Amino acid sequence: MVPDDDLPVRLAALAQALARLEAGGSATPASDQVILERTEEEKAAQDVCVRLLAGRMRSRAELARALARRDVPEEVVATVLDRLTHLRLINDAEFARAFVADARRGRALGRAALGIELRGRGITDDIVADVLADISDDDEYARARAYAAKKVETVRRAGPAAARRRLHAQLARRGYGAEVVRAVVEEALGDSRDIGAGGDVSA
Repeated sequence: MVPDDDLPVRLAALAQALARLEAGGSATPASDQVILERTEEEKAAQDVCVRLLAGRMRSRAELARALARRDVPEEVVATVLDRLTHLRLINDAEFARAFVADARRGRALGRAALGIELRGRGITDDIVADVLADISDDDEYARARAYAAKKVETVRRAGPAAARRRLHAQLARRGYGAEVVRAVVEEALGDSRDIGAGGDVSA
């Protein structure tokens, strides 16, 4: 992930905004009202966004959907999100990189699954392509191998043929490409053989 030297400053500003909200005030100080606050509707929408951003990073589309569920008018949504984007409290590129890092670490997702999930959160194709381009083929293979290593003993219990099918399906569902899946399955289960009643070994 690209380092963000301004992040501590923006997090501090967000913490201050939350403190003002908890004290019953507005998310923004009076001196910033000319920039950040126009109407009561905008103020309320802005406060909703600040609370949501305090929990975790959000994409612009996620915040827009949250405001729409609260019946905030579209023009108010656009105005508030534009302001928060200007302040860099919303940054879809940063969100996408953080999401990918977390999903690969915690759920071992491959490129295809990551792309689907990012688009589902409203990230544009250009940003998705840029973020996924940072994942090297070697890293994609290594992640798939690590995931397979955790599953191989479990799938082996089903027998050689079934084990291959199951591991293949599990890797595919996690968004790994066909070539990576085939190579990883072969590496993990290539020594599997069906042993007949007479002790014959067959592929």
